[in-house]
Amino acid sequence: MKGCCDILSAFKNFGVTFLIAIVIFGIIAYFATGFVTGTVTDILSNEHDKLDEIIGSTDNQPDETDESENNPDDVPEKEIYGDSLNFLVVTTDYRPDAYNTYLPTSEKIATDHLEAHKPEDLFGYLSGSYRETNVTSIVIVRIDKEKEQVIYSYITPLMRVFTSSGYRTLSEVYNLYGIDKVADYVNSMTGLEFKYSFLLNGYNMDELINTAGAVSVSVGKDIYNDGLYNTFSYQSAVETEDRYGNKFTEYVTNKYIMSMGYIKLDAESLYNASSVIEHSASDLITKQALAVELTRSYLSYLASLDEDHLMSVMAHMVITEDLWESIPDILEKIEPPVPEETFVGTPDLPFDTTPAATETVTEPVETEPEPETEPAETDVPEETEAPEEEPEETEDNGLFEPVNPIIETNFNINEFYEIYELFRAVNKFENKIITYPCTYVPANEESDEYFEYDVAHGVAMFVDYRLISEK
Repeated sequence: MKGCCDILSAFKNFGVTFLIAIVIFGIIAYFATGFVTGTVTDILSNEHDKLDEIIGSTDNQPDETDESENNPDDVPEKEIYGDSLNFLVVTTDYRPDAYNTYLPTSEKIATDHLEAHKPEDLFGYLSGSYRETNVTSIVIVRIDKEKEQVIYSYITPLMRVFTSSGYRTLSEVYNLYGIDKVADYVNSMTGLEFKYSFLLNGYNMDELINTAGAVSVSVGKDIYNDGLYNTFSYQSAVETEDRYGNKFTEYVTNKYIMSMGYIKLDAESLYNASSVIEHSASDLITKQALAVELTRSYLSYLASLDEDHLMSVMAHMVITEDLWESIPDILEKIEPPVPEETFVGTPDLPFDTTPAATETVTEPVETEPEPETEPAETDVPEETEAPEEEPEETEDNGLFEPVNPIIETNFNINEFYEIYELFRAVNKFENKIITYPCTYVPANEESDEYFEYDVAHGVAMFVDYRLISEK
């Protein structure tokens, strides 16, 4: 009996323990199951949302292309029309409107010779001290669309070259042979061929300001005048002699003209800044920075203009003032280049040319009334009378202003669209300055001061741009 009771007691204890375990683990299992179920549900819902996004993104693929179109970095830019361009910008200090001491022209000398009553009337031509015309800056500009660069390089007008008449500076080459010969020598010094040259004389700088506006530049040194020409030197060495005939050097203080610093240039200060002549290696560095900044500033200004404004400004600069009234008619006839695609198939449509021919015939018919042309002819004498007043003033004081365009150039306004897109890209391209290698040689008993250039090194500096231009 005792053994049977022990067995029942063991079953009792087991049953109680089992029930307690069921209760405890049941409670734990309830909360654990809820936690796991919630976690799994969240995971599945997130995956479902991502699946919807993926499906939705495939359905909205055109929206992605729209975003790329709105991003300018992803849109290929249109190729710039025209070839990379080289040109020269040349300035002079020629001011016959302000100085009457220039050497007379051959026509003037011939006229005076005929009007002279006695030989003594012509002695002044042999003994007089005349003011020379100096080229004051030569700037090379290359707009390189392949490298997306605008290259500037200053060539001092005092660079000495060998000519058929001996050694001459580039300034002397200009006075003897003209600007085309200067371009030839710069070509031999760099290997670059120049499509255009732009010449700005001193007497037209006020008109440049009136037409294109004023620019601000940094002038690196004070500017003085030595009695004839502008210089960076505050004093000049003058060879003189005492009453006994002993020669010695005397230093004379030059006249102060303009201070250094960042200056907005008007007509007079533009002339003073651009007409400075360099007399040392230090002066060359200062003049190079000034000439390049002047050129870059005006080129940047032109590049900022819209198409019609740019065309108008350039026309006013390269056409003489007496023809300015006809500029609107001239510009109206200039048409932008037509894309090559539009020419496909035109040989098969010869009849397209006949309407154009009939249109040109009808235009004169519309202007049949001939009396309208007669008043125009009466206006011509009025225009010719105005220039006749200028010689009267020149007879009194010898001052005059040549009738030339603001910029003397071989560029024709009809070629506007050949350079338009290149000019517009100037402000987007990188600016690069190339310093041409040369050495300053002071004046001595045999020659005046000059700069001697290193042609081998100079040509090598431009070889990359020359090879591109030859393609």
